[in-house]
Amino acid sequence: MRPAKRRPHPHLLAAPQGTTAKPTSPAFFTPQVPRSTRSEFRMQQHADAEQRPQVRPTMRPNRRAAQAKRSVTDGSSAGVNALAGTSAEASLPLSSFVIGRDRMTPRILERLAVTVGHLDIDPHVRVRLAEARGVIESVMARGEPAYGVNRGLGPLRDQEIPEELQHAFQLFVLASHDAAVGRNLTPIEARSVMLARLAVMAQGNSGATTSLFEGLRCLLECGVTPAIPSEGSVGAADLSMLAAIGNVLVGRGRVLDETGTQTVPAREALATAGLVPLELAAKDGLALVGANAASVGIAALTSVRLDRFTASADLVVAHTFDALNGSVKGFQEKVVAARPHPGQIRAAARFRSLLGSSRAYGPATAGSLQDPLSMRTVPQVHGTLIEQADVLRESVTVELNARSENPYIDVDNDVIISNGNFSTIQMAITADSVRLLLAHFGIMSERRCSLMIRRLRSERSLVEQVLSIDDAEHPFVPVILANTASSLMARLQQLAAPVSHLGGVVGDGVEDHNAQGYLAVRLLEDSLEAAERLLAIEALLAVGVGVAAPAPSMKDRAPLVVQLSKRIRETLALNDPAIMTSQRIDRVRADIAELSEHVQDA
Repeated sequence: MRPAKRRPHPHLLAAPQGTTAKPTSPAFFTPQVPRSTRSEFRMQQHADAEQRPQVRPTMRPNRRAAQAKRSVTDGSSAGVNALAGTSAEASLPLSSFVIGRDRMTPRILERLAVTVGHLDIDPHVRVRLAEARGVIESVMARGEPAYGVNRGLGPLRDQEIPEELQHAFQLFVLASHDAAVGRNLTPIEARSVMLARLAVMAQGNSGATTSLFEGLRCLLECGVTPAIPSEGSVGAADLSMLAAIGNVLVGRGRVLDETGTQTVPAREALATAGLVPLELAAKDGLALVGANAASVGIAALTSVRLDRFTASADLVVAHTFDALNGSVKGFQEKVVAARPHPGQIRAAARFRSLLGSSRAYGPATAGSLQDPLSMRTVPQVHGTLIEQADVLRESVTVELNARSENPYIDVDNDVIISNGNFSTIQMAITADSVRLLLAHFGIMSERRCSLMIRRLRSERSLVEQVLSIDDAEHPFVPVILANTASSLMARLQQLAAPVSHLGGVVGDGVEDHNAQGYLAVRLLEDSLEAAERLLAIEALLAVGVGVAAPAPSMKDRAPLVVQLSKRIRETLALNDPAIMTSQRIDRVRADIAELSEHVQDA
């Protein structure tokens, strides 16, 4: 893609007509500033910040979010994942959120990642950055040894950096840490990583120059998205992945094109956007790469996805109970309160709401005195998953609002302190726990699928099954989905193995413990992918068993269950021989994700 022919980046904001685009950083967001004047611009940045015109371009949704349409002809799962911005929290105006003032949450970060526009920064952020920067300058002036400031990094921590090599050392930090491999992060993932770093850097205490902060902000506002390889972090600062962002800031590396699937040279992308490469000052290299922004940014997206999944699981299993005529008397408030785990109580209340009062308290209609445990213990298992989702969300929220810099710049005492706040052990162990719970979910879901497939096979003769292939009135469901469900269950069990204890020794023995936080979160993503597919299969089978028309005794069941059943039946009724079962499953996944946004605690 050549700059001259490049269409406007889907993330690139044009100022409204009749206004002037807000200059984000005189040192960075300036068309071709002469090299000799850039330092002057940097020095004037803080003073100019308060005089900038407060222009707020209209927010534009990312193209991928626009793909969240119910399309059965697209076999990818993009539509499912793009539903990220459809939550109830999405109704809150992003224009009122101020970075550095308001509490960042996984939901807000996700929305900022999928919706590109002006980022409001609290004026005190620049004050905090300047104060911490003053400590850096003071330490350098006194000649005190400081890690990553006038001394090297890792095994080279005791070697002095000559003052005349400070600029070159920042480029060395980026080049020596540019070691990530694998597929590139998606645009939304990459933006989440940058937002996570920006949020923590806004707390101060990193020693970064204001120019570095504004440069990172500028990339986000202009839709210049670095190509960040997805492998290379051990969870003790995502060094190699953040180096990819740093390279783009200085005009090296590559940037994702407007499709998010190809890359262009960073220098070309910056020029097309009217930007010039940033010149880094002392400590800027470490201030950028020495953080867990990749782990935390991806964990934020995963946390939101997990919250959505817990609601989806309750909705689909309520749907299954209708198909199998399961007993829900054990979900009564009095019964679950006998062992009052908070998650169990919340899950049971959701089921009572979804299934309707007649199912929870009415006459016994179950087909057996006791249902299998894959049905009876749903509140217990789903409730534990809900509790762990809460733990993950809070853990990520703490990370997004922390001052987890190493070294930590103690402004009050004018000192620089090495520390271990980069350890991701808490988040990693939580992700390990959630994957284990998803394996339990998979076992139970596969068992329920097996029960429904047994019904499908036993309640129709072979002749009826053969004739139903093209019969829109009697939806056909492949019974070999039992094999697929079993395969997904095995996948979930394999992914349940913990990884937070698998860290090796790096940095010539200096970095002799790490928590594999990034890997733990990435594997959780894989687990959620498998669990979502398994959930869609379960929902599809429930309709195949014949629950589309509510029985007279179930007229008051929740509209969400009725709506899900109706949508799946529509998907099954699409009589197009070109449609694959996998495409139907993806459409069901999208429907479940969309409807789950309306599942609420009773």
